[in-house]
Amino acid sequence: MNQNNQAHKTIKITAWIFGLLLLWPILRSISTSNDLNIFFSAAERLTQLKNLYKPGYDSEGWVLNYYYSPLFATLLAPFTFLPKTTFLPDQVPLALIILKIVWATLMVWMISDMVRIIKTIFPNLKTNSNADLPSLIVNQINFAAFRKGLFWAIFGFITWRWCFLNILYGQMTILILWGCMRAFEYPTSFTIRRIWTLPLGVNIKVLPIYLYGLFFLQGKFRTLLTLIALLAATILLPYLYLPYEYHNELIGAWLENINPFSQSHIIEVGEGGFVDFGALVTKYFTSLHVPGEDRLMWFNMSKTGVFWITQSFRLLVLFLSALLVFQFKKLPSFSWKEFWLFAVFLGAIPIAFPHQRDYSLMLQLPMLMIVWYHWVAGDRLMVFPYKFCFFLAAFLMGNLFFMEAFPSTLRLNWVGYRIQGIGGLIFWITFIVYSINFIQRNKSDLE
Repeated sequence: MNQNNQAHKTIKITAWIFGLLLLWPILRSISTSNDLNIFFSAAERLTQLKNLYKPGYDSEGWVLNYYYSPLFATLLAPFTFLPKTTFLPDQVPLALIILKIVWATLMVWMISDMVRIIKTIFPNLKTNSNADLPSLIVNQINFAAFRKGLFWAIFGFITWRWCFLNILYGQMTILILWGCMRAFEYPTSFTIRRIWTLPLGVNIKVLPIYLYGLFFLQGKFRTLLTLIALLAATILLPYLYLPYEYHNELIGAWLENINPFSQSHIIEVGEGGFVDFGALVTKYFTSLHVPGEDRLMWFNMSKTGVFWITQSFRLLVLFLSALLVFQFKKLPSFSWKEFWLFAVFLGAIPIAFPHQRDYSLMLQLPMLMIVWYHWVAGDRLMVFPYKFCFFLAAFLMGNLFFMEAFPSTLRLNWVGYRIQGIGGLIFWITFIVYSINFIQRNKSDLE
């Protein structure tokens, strides 16, 4: 009982510290020009029946694009009717201040709800018993002997920077991650009430559409058809309140912006700081100049070469993801079997999809949860080579230190040389190898 009380107290202190630390990016985001400024401007254009996607939006000397759906701009449109009285030294409109506060509050709630979801998926994090976990799947798990409070404190520490970046820059990643995790919270009950957040996330940012492939490979065609129908409904919904021709124009411009085969999504030189595989290839295997970054002259691959190596990598990611789906079918059920596959598919997005930045790596949080869970549990497969690779990847991604506290030159080089992307790539590949060995070990136990 004393251990339970101590664990509860530590978890409560951790939650308060974590929450208070989030006030920092929340307050900074109000006066910082971030993506919410772009979203707000797009919502204003929507109320004026203007094109949301062309021309781009000026942001401190950069011309940025709006990549999201007309429906998302609709959800923000009510804020544009609030008073535009300006405050703060940067003359931020009151309407935008209110939007940023509401958005940050929503993000904090979603973070809290994701913790709840994780506790639901990993049931023995809530008790001192591991009786609900088959010994065949995970051996020697005993969280009674390990301070659960310390478990959550360290997990909070290694994920806090992701939360910081997404709140500070007004990003979508927390919303997308929450929507996906909520859809997979109850894998045996894929009702509309459970899964509606997934197609909404696809409508807003497209990226989670990769998870549709998971349902297809698992043969859950009824669920997949429901998800497709819900996605179609979110796309068609603005026809109810927008002029027909105007919405047709928006849909066309939106699809043009998010086309993965467009030149800007293959040769990623429009902006600096991208971390996906295509951006790594552009950085290290071409002599192209990226704004705000040092030019590398190591190799001069042609644009056609970049296209083929990038597409080949994406096919490899799809193949490995599909391989795990079919291999996992051979294992008996356990409480987070579905979550494991979900983590693989979700974690592939920031490394395989174009135009991903360091805050997008938060989509690898479910993978990080599984790794940390096994690490602490002392699973016999979590040997030194895996620990070293996972530790190295977490370090390169910036999870083990707060990069923003270091000199600007170091930060710019870390971002400019796309070190975090290398870390994300190492993390996903190591997780795939770990997963294959996990499957092979447990198949051997069965035999």
